[in-house]
Amino acid sequence: MCDWRRMNSAVGPSAVWDDGTISKLGGDRKRDYGAMRAPREFGTRGELYGGGGQPGIYGLIDDVTDGEFEDALGDARLEQDLSRVNLSSKIAWRRSRRDSWVPAAGDRTTQAAIRRREIISDRAKRGYTSRRISKEIGTLAETVRAIARDIGVEIVADQVASKATRHDSARIARETTSALEGLAMGVELVDLAELDLGEAREWAGSLAGSLRALSRFAKQLTEMTTQ
Repeated sequence: MCDWRRMNSAVGPSAVWDDGTISKLGGDRKRDYGAMRAPREFGTRGELYGGGGQPGIYGLIDDVTDGEFEDALGDARLEQDLSRVNLSSKIAWRRSRRDSWVPAAGDRTTQAAIRRREIISDRAKRGYTSRRISKEIGTLAETVRAIARDIGVEIVADQVASKATRHDSARIARETTSALEGLAMGVELVDLAELDLGEAREWAGSLAGSLRALSRFAKQLTEMTTQ
């Protein structure tokens, strides 16, 4: 349904009166149409849909919140330019600002919460993962997933990413064991006298950490095979 109050502002005060009486554009004939009126009674097709470089009435009243419309209308009144072209440009600017607005991480207003839901829903449909969405809106991936569940949005990309990153444990163990065998043979060829002491100290610390992880893995394998 059309918002007739907006239609009144979009067509002009001389066209639609608050009491429901309509004065046709370009004429002074008045008629009471009652509660149910067709949009074509407010203007021609060109006036409703636009054309010839002129915005249509529908372009002013569709996909715009009450607040956005009132703000745009207020700005136009301050400029003393209530032309459809001027009002249309102000509404278009507000639409673009709304579509690109990302609330600050600390913004706890209702508007910010609604906008985050809109972003999560939109990005999920566009194939974003929860991690990627979280970076955009400045929150945790877990929070993104929780909000998505609350609003009934499925983040399909998370399921795809989970399957894609699933590891082949047998391959990893096999290749690690094979690489270590080669490395063990390689260190037998090292002449310690040729090594730089500073670098040797760094290597020793790095090897100690790696050896602890490898020892833990070897112990787990042993326990698994002896059960």
